[in-house]
This record gives sequence, structure tokens and C-alpha cells, in this order.
Amino acid sequence: MKKAILILTILIISLTANSQEIKKFVGNWRGELDVNGNKLELIYKLTMIDDTTLMGLIDIPEQFAYNIEVQRIYIYNDTIELKNFDLNMKFKGFVNRSVIVGKYKQGRFRSKLILQNDINYKIKDFKRPQTPKPPFNYEKKIVSFVNETDKAKLAATLTYPKGEGKFPAVVLISGSGPQNRDSELYLHKPFAVIADYLTKNGIAVLRYDDRGYGESTGVYEHTTTKGFANDAAAAFEFLKSQKNIDKKQIGLIGHSEGGLVAMMNAANNKDIAFIVLLASPGINTDKSLLRQTLDVSNANGIDTSIINRNQRINTELYQIVQNEHNVLNANKQMHRVFDKYSSNLSDEEKQKLGLDKGYVNSLIKQAQSAWFRYYICIKPDEHLSKIKKPVLAINGTTDLQVNAEENLNGIKQSLEKAGNNNFEIVKLDGLNHLLQHSETGLPQQYKDIEETISPEVLEKITTWIKSNVK
Repeated sequence: MKKAILILTILIISLTANSQEIKKFVGNWRGELDVNGNKLELIYKLTMIDDTTLMGLIDIPEQFAYNIEVQRIYIYNDTIELKNFDLNMKFKGFVNRSVIVGKYKQGRFRSKLILQNDINYKIKDFKRPQTPKPPFNYEKKIVSFVNETDKAKLAATLTYPKGEGKFPAVVLISGSGPQNRDSELYLHKPFAVIADYLTKNGIAVLRYDDRGYGESTGVYEHTTTKGFANDAAAAFEFLKSQKNIDKKQIGLIGHSEGGLVAMMNAANNKDIAFIVLLASPGINTDKSLLRQTLDVSNANGIDTSIINRNQRINTELYQIVQNEHNVLNANKQMHRVFDKYSSNLSDEEKQKLGLDKGYVNSLIKQAQSAWFRYYICIKPDEHLSKIKKPVLAINGTTDLQVNAEENLNGIKQSLEKAGNNNFEIVKLDGLNHLLQHSETGLPQQYKDIEETISPEVLEKITTWIKSNVK
């Protein structure tokens, strides 16, 4: 999931141009970047704050990034340069009536960009009716705890019912990508919705910012799933220390990769009372990722020959990452794989198919990250086959990222191997990876769906937990 970029300060921009030269650049300038065949909309919002000063902000609606500051503006004659140094972004173009034609750069990425003045541009109002709003009929406390193993301090929110008592409790564990305690994506806040629903039904909930994100310390970029498991373990121990929490009735709820984290902890900690797996892998992660690529590509209408080629490339890449531990040797082997499949293609064909040099280098860099090298070797069975505590696994039939049939079957088989007599496998029709109702399950549609999480999922989690706590 992607990090939102917030503007904290607005810098005054100095110009070497007169008032008339400046005015022709004022407005909302909309354009589209070509990112490996996909269109990414970008809007520069330029306004005058006095006769000689222009202020600039950038919106990237697809990434839900708004009001990114333009930190430097140069204008001379009909040419304008717009820069953001923090993100290494630069646009340089010349104005011709209602159009600015130029080039956009960000890091190694380059793209032609034509900006058109759009006087009607407004930020779309995305409705999120399930997001909890005060007043709340339960207690809410801002807390923090420390993962002593990795020396990360995690900022969190603990919600619990009003009144005296020892309450059952859960830790919410987010999926891949840095996320805040609400697991926020496209203004959806699924963990806030889950916490609100469970707490109203008598179950305390702890949710935390991922390490190195939000108000938590630590370094996210170099952390593996094992490190995230250590964070969840620290969250569990924190809950055990709370006076109003029933120490014997604390469980873990993990979404996607968070489900793997829940499995890893439950397999090694007998104090964990139960786990809930939401859209979580149940087969080896390399197989799950291959199926994800296949399902998403098919749903997007990609040509079968291209899908088959990409599947062969990914299979070979995953095998290299799994088997070659020397990074330099792995790099060479992966480049040879891409060369094998692209040697007879023109530069234009390579770019169209995502096999151009820049994109290939970015893929190899990603494949060599500490997180990916660890993740691609995870075998859920190694953990699930040790768990005898209650397990609830939920997945949706339109999930294109974690296929319901294969992964739920994998979870079921592993729990049966463990001799676990208390688990429930739930496959819900028409739910995507975020457990929203969706006909297609396509990730690019997550933002357009008003529902944050299906009410039947919330109800099922709640009734199941209540039936498994004493």
C-alpha cells in the first residue's frame, strides 16, 4: 500500500520574471505521465500570492497524494521549471496558449508531459461512510510499546469497552507496504472500522503504525516479515501487561502478509489464544505471487502470450532469488533472464512490454531487497502445521491478489496436518483483497468503492471470536 505525501510548509518562490510573464502560468495544469504503458494523472496548481511571487502545489490523485509543494519555480520568457527536491521531481516546459509542453523527470524516470489548463479541476470527494466518527461509546487511548529485539518504538491506539472487567483483546497486523495504524489506503481506514466494530462488541483492540511510519520509529525499508513478526510479538506482550485485558484471551488478526505474521507468532507462542487470517497466503509465497500476476493480468485483458512470457520470467527470477544468496551473482543471473526474453525485441517493444532497461533495473532492485528475499521463501505450512489454537480464515472469491480457492485450501490442509480441531474456513462471494464487495476485484478499483470492508466480514469475525473466548 502507498505512503501519502503531506505538505507541512509552503515555501515562498522567488522568480526572475515580471507580473505579466507570471500570470500566463497561473492555473490548474493537468497532464498524464506514461508509466510503462499506464497513464498517471498529475496536476500542477499554480497561484499568485503577490505581483512577483508564484506558489505551486502538485496533486497525483491516483496515488491519493495532494498538495505536494513545488519548492522552486523558475520562469523566463515562455519557459517554466518546477522542482521538488525531496522527491527528486522536475518539470520543464514552455507555454503555448492553454498548453505547456515539456519533459518530466523523477529519479531515473523520464516522460514527455503535456499540461492543459483546467479551470474546472476539483479534488474528487471520496465517500467513506464506514469510517468511525465521534462520539465513541468506548474508551480510546494513545499508547506506545517497544520491540526490544529490533529496538523499534511503535505508536499505537488501544480501544476498549467502558467499565470494569477483563476484556478479550486482539492485535491488528497490516499487510505489505508501510501503513499507519488504520491501515489507511485511498482514504479507506479498514483497521479503524474493525477496531470500532469489535470494541463496540466487547473486544479490546490494539492497532499500531508500522515501524518507521507514522509516529513509530525504526527503519521500514530494510525490515523483513520476520521483523514485522517481532513487532506483532511486542504488541501482544504489551496487551498482556494491561490491567483491564484478559491475558488468556488475546488473539491476532492479520490481513494479507499480516496473516503470515500472525501464523509465525502463533506457531511459536502458546499464549496466543486464537488467530484470524484475512485474505492471507496459505500456499508457498512464490506460488501465490505467480497466481496473483496471472489473475490480475487476465482481469486486465492482457494478451495471453504476454502473460505466459511474464509467468516464465517471474518463475525463473523467483528461483534465482531463492537459490542464489550472493547478490552480485543473482544480479547477473537475473539480467541474463531478461536478456533471454528481450534480445529479439526493438527498444519500442521492450518499453511497451515492460522490458526496457530502466524498468528491468527497478524490478531487479526490488527482487534483491531484504524484504523480498525473505518473503519469497516463506512456506505457510511450516507455521500453520504447528498451530492447534482456534483459527478463522476468510477470503473473497474476487480476490486477485491472494486467490481464495488455492490459499484457503492450503490453510485447511496445513491445519488438518496439525491435528487442529477448531478452525473455520470461510469463502465469501464477491469480495476483493480488501474484503470489499467487487465484481472484478481489480486493485485499481479499490479507491472507487465506497465500502471499506464488508459488514458480513465484521460480523463473522466478531461472532467467531465471542464463540472462542471464555
